[in-house]
Amino acid sequence: MKAARSSRPPRAASRTRAAAPAHQPRGVRRREELLEAVLRVVARSGVAAVTHRAVAREAGTSHRLTVYYFRTKEQMLLEAFRFLAERSLARTELAAREVSAARQREGAMDAAIDAVTDAVLGGLRAETGGAAAEFSLVLEIARQPALARDYAAWQERVEAILREHAQAFGSDDPDADARLIVAALRGFQLEYLARPGRRLPRAALRALVGRLLTRL
Repeated sequence: MKAARSSRPPRAASRTRAAAPAHQPRGVRRREELLEAVLRVVARSGVAAVTHRAVAREAGTSHRLTVYYFRTKEQMLLEAFRFLAERSLARTELAAREVSAARQREGAMDAAIDAVTDAVLGGLRAETGGAAAEFSLVLEIARQPALARDYAAWQERVEAILREHAQAFGSDDPDADARLIVAALRGFQLEYLARPGRRLPRAALRALVGRLLTRL
């Protein structure tokens, strides 16, 4: 994946949480708040800690409301994972559009490096559970086969986006490169989670991502 480098400085990682649309129905937003609470509980304490009462405490609401929206713990976990996947895919699609726009001018590779770097950092945000919740839920797949189907579908959609861009950058094997990028992204996130006291500054992470992408 070779492309000319530009002198454009790296884009700062966004730390702003997307606001809910103003027209979003109250019930939909309330359900999303509960799913966010599920993901925070999973990220902080693991899947075993998820109960209707724990989620209600986390969300600052009643146990009755969590039971109203989710009859079982299994349903909460599955729907929370789908919610996490949808948000992750939305970020990926937004980044892909930015890279596509950059291909029309100088700096396409810089934009791709920024996009992958920001995907690593964006997936670590505590307020939505992020990578910590994702990895915990992946380990739950053996007990909940429905998670496996959703996880595979999510991964395929992400890889499809990456394949398109790998091909546009002249990759001789877009399928392999897409899988390598996904694996590297998750590997960086796992390293961040496993070594909280030794996290790379964004500039150092960006340099590693750049080294990966320019050598594929």
